Amino acid sequence: MRLLVTGGAGFIGGAVNLGVLKRAPSLTAITTAEYPTAAKRPAFSALECSKINALGIVSSDWQLGVRLSLRAMFS
Repeated sequence: MRLLVTGGAGFIGGAVNLGVLKRAPSLTAITTAEYPTAAKRPAFSALECSKINALGIVSSDWQLGVRLSLRAMFS
């Protein structure tokens, strides 16, 4: 069983790279600090996986997982 994924990407960039979107929409980038929320948010929140990888749990490639899922859904 694979629980983790490797690699990082923004939502839009990932969708364009995987062919889900033909092109990125015109957006204005903002920082986390510029987006008002009631809860405090970290500036960067990628999951750090070294401890669970040390237990022998293998991280999987998220892009491959999405491709396989889309292929299964539409074939």
